[in-house]
Amino acid sequence: MIDTHTHIYSSEFDGDRAEVVGRAKAAGVTMMLLPNEDSASLQRLKTTVDAFPDVCLPMIGLHPTSVHDDYKAELQTVLGRFDEFRPVGIGEIGLDYYWDKTFAVQQREAFEHQIDFAVGRNLPVSVHCREAFDDAVESMSRFDASRLRGVMHCFSGTTEQALRLAERFPGMYFGANGVITFKKSALPEVFATIGLDKIVLETDAPYLSPVPCRGRRNEPSHLVWLVAKLSEIFGCDAQHVCEITDRNARQLFGLSDQTINPYSKT
Repeated sequence: MIDTHTHIYSSEFDGDRAEVVGRAKAAGVTMMLLPNEDSASLQRLKTTVDAFPDVCLPMIGLHPTSVHDDYKAELQTVLGRFDEFRPVGIGEIGLDYYWDKTFAVQQREAFEHQIDFAVGRNLPVSVHCREAFDDAVESMSRFDASRLRGVMHCFSGTTEQALRLAERFPGMYFGANGVITFKKSALPEVFATIGLDKIVLETDAPYLSPVPCRGRRNEPSHLVWLVAKLSEIFGCDAQHVCEITDRNARQLFGLSDQTINPYSKT
């Protein structure tokens, strides 16, 4: 299993990060992709991928909720360390109007700048989109759809929105996380329509713990519950789910069995 989106560098894991990684490996997690949030999280990200180069790989980007008036300086700081990190993708980027729309214009400018940055380097993007679907699609549509690829992280849209994205952006996948296990979630039907060939696994740890772990800190080992739910949705065994979602992640992020942290000194 590959966790394509996890924040195990965050402070919530400071007390037992090594144990979390150990549990992930024991559960069958072979890789964990760690998206950046802003300049303040860069050192934590670097420290974590340096400590676990056999399973942790970095992404860098500016999260939409970290976009403010000074976003250009933040982008310069984060993307300016591209050569040092040599990330497997650009993220977590996107639009978030849920909490505050004060910087909606700046969010779109930052989003499009980072898409352009990724496309120019033939890298995938990890797209955060919350209460901003139409604007996100409009921004993404400004780029060549044959070159834009990535993951709609924590996808929570409708079946209609999913099909619209899949048709317009054939290089985009959909991130399945703990929300698909929630009792009242409509996502099982949405993901059944999308098809397993367009799905990658992600925890978004420490957030969005799946059933039966709700109420507790999420971690990569909990991918097993997502696999179980997807097995139920698609009427197949867990091994098949793992094989297809691993294949999707490897193709999207250019991963191989031998992929390790590209800047580690180990």
